[in-house]
Amino acid sequence: MPHGPLVSAIVGNGRMLGNLKHNGELTQLYWPHIDYPNLVGRIAAGVHVWGREGVVWLDGDGWTHQQRYAGNSPIVETRSENVGLDLTVVQTSFVPPGQDTLIRRFRVHNTGTHGISLTFLYYLALHIGESTRYNTMLWEPEAGCMAAYRRDIWVAVGGSRSPKGYRVGPRPYDHSAWNDAQDGWLSGGVMEMNDVDGAMAWESGPIEPGNAWQITIFTCCSRNRSGVLASLAAARGQGAGNLKKTT
Repeated sequence: MPHGPLVSAIVGNGRMLGNLKHNGELTQLYWPHIDYPNLVGRIAAGVHVWGREGVVWLDGDGWTHQQRYAGNSPIVETRSENVGLDLTVVQTSFVPPGQDTLIRRFRVHNTGTHGISLTFLYYLALHIGESTRYNTMLWEPEAGCMAAYRRDIWVAVGGSRSPKGYRVGPRPYDHSAWNDAQDGWLSGGVMEMNDVDGAMAWESGPIEPGNAWQITIFTCCSRNRSGVLASLAAARGQGAGNLKKTT
C-alpha cells in the first residue's frame, strides 16, 4: 500500500505531543516533555465485522484516508473508508489544554445496505522511556483499562466504557496480544513484564445502514498509579464532547 509521511499531523499541549500519520496511526506520543521520551512502540485500531474472517486494521490495506484539522483548531480528523467492508471510520484526535490526556474518538459508520455488528479492537505496545526492556503492563479490572509503567512514568489506556475483552501478552512470542487479536477474540491475562503488549475489544451491537457506533479511547500519563487512574476517571467523567469544546 502507498505510505504517506511519517508525521502528517500533530496534537498536543505544553506537556504532551502526539504524532499521527496520514491514516490516523499514532506513531509517537511524548510525555512529560514534547520532545522526550516517546512512549509508543506501536498502537493500532481495527475492526472485526461479524461473519467475516479476521481483523482489518485501519493502518492496513483496503482503506483510503483523508485528514484535516477541524477549522482553526488543533483537533485532527481522519476519515478512513473501506468500500469492501461498507465502512467509514472517522477518527477525532486531540489533547485538551492543561491535561496529560490524549483523546481519540472513533465513529464507525455503516455505509452499506445491510445491518452489521462488529468488534472494535485497540492494540498497544508501549515502549516507555523509549525502551523495550523493563516495562510492566497490567489489566486494571476495577478501572476497566490497561496500565503500564517503567520507573516513574505511568500510562493508562481505557475506553469511554469497559471493554468486552482484553489481553496482556509478552512480545514477540506466539501468545502476544497482537497475535491473539487477529481473530477478534481476546483471551485475558493479568500482567506481563519486559517487552509487552496489550489489546482491548468492544462490541458494537447492531449497526443499521446509515447509522454509526462510536468509542472514545483515553490515554493518560502520570508519575504514579493513583494519579494515572484518577486522570482516566476524570477524563471519562468529563467526556470527549466536553473536553473537545475546551481544545
